[in-house]
Amino acid sequence: MPAEKLTKKRLIQIVIMLCILIAAFSYKTCSYKNMDSSNQIQEQKSR
Repeated sequence: MPAEKLTKKRLIQIVIMLCILIAAFSYKTCSYKNMDSSNQIQEQKSR
């Protein structure tokens, strides 16, 4: 049983925070993949 009733305002706050976390995770994942790819390209050029 919840400690307090889930209000509409609290639900919206939870959804917004969840979206921010998903966006941050997705951004870091994509930027890591791009950095990894660019490092491989630079290594191939230096050979």
